[in-house]
Amino acid sequence: MILSELLEETYRRYWKGSKDAQKSWRNGQMVIEAIGDLKVGEVEEIHIDKYVDSLRNQGKKAGTINRKLAALSRMLIHASRMRYIDRVPSIVRVKEPKGRICWLSHDEEAELLALPMDDWMGNLIVVLLDTGMRLGEALKLHSKDVDAHHKLVHLWDTKNGDSRSVPLTVRALDAIRFAEGQVFPHSSVDCHRKWDVLRAAMNRSDDPHFVFHMLRHTCASRLVQGGVQIPVIQQWLGHTNIQTTMRYAHISPDNLSSAREVLEK
Repeated sequence: MILSELLEETYRRYWKGSKDAQKSWRNGQMVIEAIGDLKVGEVEEIHIDKYVDSLRNQGKKAGTINRKLAALSRMLIHASRMRYIDRVPSIVRVKEPKGRICWLSHDEEAELLALPMDDWMGNLIVVLLDTGMRLGEALKLHSKDVDAHHKLVHLWDTKNGDSRSVPLTVRALDAIRFAEGQVFPHSSVDCHRKWDVLRAAMNRSDDPHFVFHMLRHTCASRLVQGGVQIPVIQQWLGHTNIQTTMRYAHISPDNLSSAREVLEK
């Protein structure tokens, strides 16, 4: 079996029907284009390392490289499972920088919400700030998913595929409780176009961190600073790995101060 045949088989077995199916297939295809359509048993570490080196020389980011390696890894693991090969070559992922976490202060939030904008855009920003939802999750939200009695919103189609329920603040509930059908019937393109206008009004057009995802960071940061335990925040945000949530732990100085007080005693 050659790699292109393995790619098609892997696509049918694991990726077909998933949200990232085409991206995974394309990543696998790009690996094959780079290292050649080898027989599956001929793929060795040297091919993989040279491919990684070539991507680095092209200036590709660690995350981009790792997504391509993930596709190749899935292909080779499937090949091993089906006994097409006796050994899976070692694939060493590139270490990704954690990146800076930025969030809105309460003054910045007030400035943002005071800007002229469509009502639906203001409501969307409030909901993202107070629920920590991803933009894509909010755009899929339907009125039947809103439990006004218990002040909850149920998310069924999430990034990691796991459904979850998120509590609603009073203002977040007010922003969506009267919606019928799709709560925010707008495209991602429309939302980002409106956001760019707001960025410009706040003189933040050149700030790479001033993006929609900043609202999710703001929610997480406020939960941490308010003393909410990390496992609870993990559940709230829908993080599969608690290490993702732990990125916010250092934001609250009270955590370290409390530990110091133990030693002082």
